[in-house]
Formats: sequence, C-alpha cells, structure tokens
Amino acid sequence: MSSLAMLLAVPQSVRADDPDARVDVDPSQPEEEHGRDTGPDRPTSGVISMWSGRTLGNGHSAIAAGVGWPGLFAEVAFAPSSRLNIGGRLQVNYGSPLMGIGDGIGGDLQVPIRFHFFGREDLDLALAIRPGFTFGQGALVGQQSSFANDFAWAGRLDVGVLLGAHTSESITLTVGLLGGAGLSDVTGTGLEVFGTFYATAAIEAVVSRDTMLFALLEGGYGLARSERFDTTAIFRLWLGLAYEL
Repeated sequence: MSSLAMLLAVPQSVRADDPDARVDVDPSQPEEEHGRDTGPDRPTSGVISMWSGRTLGNGHSAIAAGVGWPGLFAEVAFAPSSRLNIGGRLQVNYGSPLMGIGDGIGGDLQVPIRFHFFGREDLDLALAIRPGFTFGQGALVGQQSSFANDFAWAGRLDVGVLLGAHTSESITLTVGLLGGAGLSDVTGTGLEVFGTFYATAAIEAVVSRDTMLFALLEGGYGLARSERFDTTAIFRLWLGLAYEL
C-alpha cells in the first residue's frame, strides 16, 4: 500500500498516537471539573460552601463551628451526591432558637438538608429543609411566667430556598427565604403551635484550599400565642469556621 493510502486510512480528527490530536466533543454533554459535573443544573464550582445554594461535591464532607446568638454550634455535612447534602447540627443555647430575645439554657438538634436544583455561571439555587428539636428551660420556647425554668421541648420544620453567588475565587454570598411551623410544650401547660418566617444572609470566605470563614445572619418574625415570648421578632447571628474533610 502506498504511503498516501496509509495516511488516508487514519482518521484525521483523532489519532491514537498523536497526543495533540483534536477530539470532537459534544457541547450538549456536561463537562467534568475536579471530579464534579459542571453542566446545567449542577453546582457551579467545587469550592466549599455550607450555607449557600452550592452544595458539596459528590462524596465530600465538611465540618463547621460557630458562636453567636442564640448559642454556639458544631455541624457536619455529607454529600451522597453533588445535588444532595445532609448534615447534623448540635447547638448549645443561651437564648431562644425559635424567636424572641429571651435567655434560657438548653440544646438544639437539627438535620440540615440542601438539594441543589439549579446552577448556571456563578449562581446556584437549592431547596433547604431543616427539621429541628429544641429542649431545655421553658424560656427557650417562649414561657415567661413561673414555668420559665421548667423543662420544655419544641419540634419544628423549616423549608425554603437558598441562592448562592460565587462572586470571586474566595467569596460566596448567600440570600434565602425560609418559613416553618412547629409544636412546643412546657411541663404542665399543654401543646402550643407556632410559626416562623425569616430571611437569611451569609458571606463565606475561603482562606485556604479546605478552610473557610463565615458570617451567618437570620432575621424575621414568628407567630405565637401572645402570652409566649417577649417579642416574636427573629434575630440570629453566628461567626465561625468550616473545614472540608
């Protein structure tokens, strides 16, 4: 076979022995970047985020700790997929985690869940689901009378949407809206129904490959019987540190 025939027999777009050969790629297929799918409706980057609409990458995990009002907390998050993050949060309260600014001693257990449903350029949206359980002094669930020091508990479920904007290599800004409802009980007073509606805002700053500083703010209003809580305003603020494992 002539040399010309042999050359024609090899496809020009792909040659196995040519490292510089051009490979035709279907632009409709999602690309992989650092082990994460960056196609439509996927997180836009692999940079750690605990509070925004951008979820952790598939198989990744992270821990966080924060201090502020109404308490201090430690949290862990796992990513069974790049769309879904599930975590656990333990909080020590010295104020009510529900609403108001009354003080009291107790604890809080939460299972924060984020489900990413949209990602494009530097923006990510996620559904946030936050079941929680509070226990401790009656003041934490709004009891202001002689029952304020008695044992109390409250169960609640908050649901909302988080929007994250990856504004630079190291900064992520977050805004969100959430609402929820729950039941509370103080020994001897009976069950009470309450509701909450609040906005959230956060800034996350990556200081190294795996480490992030954050500030998290939540504010809004609650609905409860008039005899409960000193005010139904919601104010929560934390400063903290997160680390991707």
